[in-house]
Formats: sequence, C-alpha cells, structure tokens
Amino acid sequence: RNYTYAICCQVLPDEARVADFRSVLGWSSAPQYRGLAASIWEVFHIPLALVRVIIPRSGTPLLSAIRPLPLNRLNSRERGYIDQQVRWLI
Repeated sequence: RNYTYAICCQVLPDEARVADFRSVLGWSSAPQYRGLAASIWEVFHIPLALVRVIIPRSGTPLLSAIRPLPLNRLNSRERGYIDQQVRWLI
C-alpha cells in the first residue's frame, strides 16, 4: 500500500479458520451459529446481518465482522422465519 492507506489486520490463531453466517432476528439457519446470532441480536439489535467469525482450534467462534444483510437478499427459509416471527400490518 506504499504507506498511503491505513489498514487493519487481524492475526489468526494457529489452525484457525474463517467462517461466515447470516443472522436473521437473532436466528441462523446454521445450528452451530444460533447462539452467536441470538447474542448479536440481544447486544446490537441488528435484525439482518452477515457475520464473519474466526474458529480457533478450541472451536469457540470469535466475532470478526458484522455487515448489513439487505432484505432482498434473504433466502426462502430466512423469509419464512421472519414471517413466523413478525406480524405485518398493511
């Protein structure tokens, strides 16, 4: 980058891997991330999010990034979950 731009680097623990999941109203279609999705909803009140985690050797996910998940990018299972949880007033 020739010292032109500031960058942020995150050091990964040995043998760690990076994973992404989608959080919808504190729920994830991936069962292994449902607890973390619930925590993100409780702490940040973010209804729709793309979440990146680092999975170290211990297996406990470490939060790395939270990005917006646009409503129009939800899959049918996620839309179905929202329909079960939300009462729409039209």
